[in-house]
Amino acid sequence: MGAASHPNSLNHKRLARSNGLGRAPRLSPEAGLILWLRCRIGNGRATYCVLTYMATLENLEKSGVLARHSPDLEYWEMPERFITYTKDFGIWLEKTLRQADTKRGRNLSPYEQVEQIFYDFVIGNPMAYSVDYRKLDPLGQHIWELKTEDMRVFGWFVRKRHFLVVCGEFKDKIPRAKFYKPYIQRVCDFRAALPLDEPKVNTGVSYNDVL
Repeated sequence: MGAASHPNSLNHKRLARSNGLGRAPRLSPEAGLILWLRCRIGNGRATYCVLTYMATLENLEKSGVLARHSPDLEYWEMPERFITYTKDFGIWLEKTLRQADTKRGRNLSPYEQVEQIFYDFVIGNPMAYSVDYRKLDPLGQHIWELKTEDMRVFGWFVRKRHFLVVCGEFKDKIPRAKFYKPYIQRVCDFRAALPLDEPKVNTGVSYNDVL
């Protein structure tokens, strides 16, 4: 991982291949979510006004609200796409997915499978619809999944070639479409609450729209 990545992010390996009037204090570690302004009034008391601060994706990454995935690339390789993920997803990767055993007959563990598809995504390798990625129903919510043999990773495209991951799950826990609903809702809820500049969503459908 690059030096700027979140401490809970993947350690990628190559596998298959005023404080005065009108001045805002510095943003907290959760910077970008709420901006406080301290306003002095006549009798010396202070009143605090809460203003919603709409942040850029880069600001949310710098503040630690989100983390950018930075695989270890060879010197001749350049990232062509980007993956950002939530703090909770980073914790899940380390606390849950890293501990998962490799299934019989598999070359890669579930954790390594996610590493590999993240690497393939970032490096710009070809991806096949319904094999490596897919847009989920209802299509109007613009939720996508990245797919491996044993894993599903859920999020949305904030921009072309930039995927924001919210959560993941083992494939055998979501065997049919009806089991996807909680994961789709989790992504929708996170996106609605995220103070990100509009437009928050790339509403494209085709390969050329999103990749």
